[in-house]
Amino acid sequence: MGASAGIGGRLVSETPISIIDLETTGLSEGIDKIVELAVVRCEPGKSPELVLDTLVNPRRAVAATEIHGISDSDVANAPLFSEIAHDVADALADSVVCAYNVYFDIRFLRSELQYSGVHSDPPHFCLMYMRPLLGMGPRCRLSVACEEHGIDFGDRHMAAADALAEAELWQLYLRRMKEEKVRTFDDIARRKSYKFTQSFGLAPPSRTGPGSAFGKARLKSRFSGVADKSVRTSEGDGTLEYFEQLKLALSDWTLTPGEIESLREIRTKNGIPPEKTRALHCHIFAWALNQYNADRQISEHEAVNLKKLHSMLLELGYAPGA
Repeated sequence: MGASAGIGGRLVSETPISIIDLETTGLSEGIDKIVELAVVRCEPGKSPELVLDTLVNPRRAVAATEIHGISDSDVANAPLFSEIAHDVADALADSVVCAYNVYFDIRFLRSELQYSGVHSDPPHFCLMYMRPLLGMGPRCRLSVACEEHGIDFGDRHMAAADALAEAELWQLYLRRMKEEKVRTFDDIARRKSYKFTQSFGLAPPSRTGPGSAFGKARLKSRFSGVADKSVRTSEGDGTLEYFEQLKLALSDWTLTPGEIESLREIRTKNGIPPEKTRALHCHIFAWALNQYNADRQISEHEAVNLKKLHSMLLELGYAPGA
């Protein structure tokens, strides 16, 4: 698509922004599935609005319940992603998409939409990387950013609550951009050429037409306390903090020295015992291995990914079989 159709010259303050937040069964798009999705629309001159929030039935066993608090019973009566794919696309229509760690969320979103027969490749940017881009602090976890900016984070790893907190961050970013005279998306790209700025050549997708035949009555939100979060909130030994940072570090399939040091500091600070670290590393590796082996064969590409994941976990102190 030509650059003229993109968003580069658009005024950021006058562009609708859709903030997405997902919870998934694991880390590998196309294999793991979305189990919860929320969209908050930020229309120019209006307050942020939660326009879509639902659990999603992944048609497989739910994993990572200890992280996001979602169980098999929670999603049993939730819609399949394919049943709400047009609703999701329409919630994002005519807007620029953003997320905290957008590289993770956008991969899953594209994969699920494509699998459902809906083509949507929206321009997007990352709220996490916008912090250093605007000189507001280093790249960090959402909970840390919210704490530093005085935002009530609420429930962690609940898609709607996280997306609403991210919307508050976005309002702070808008004020900072006004101060810094960052007016257009091209101005953002000129500040620093992150990978997401390449998407600024894309145009926001249009509405897809009729939405789900089930209507919003079929959606199943846990924002009002539908799901039992006792498993997730019972982790008081730093395990959740370690997992969040580990997920952040592994999301781009590379580990920097700084990420390795940060993860080790979290383990030391919280006194996470070696056996819990080993168990979590095994859990993450098992996600990938079990899903790659679902068809009883592992392709060359899958084998490369498994080897890379094993090597990264080993750098962090433990990998299965090492």
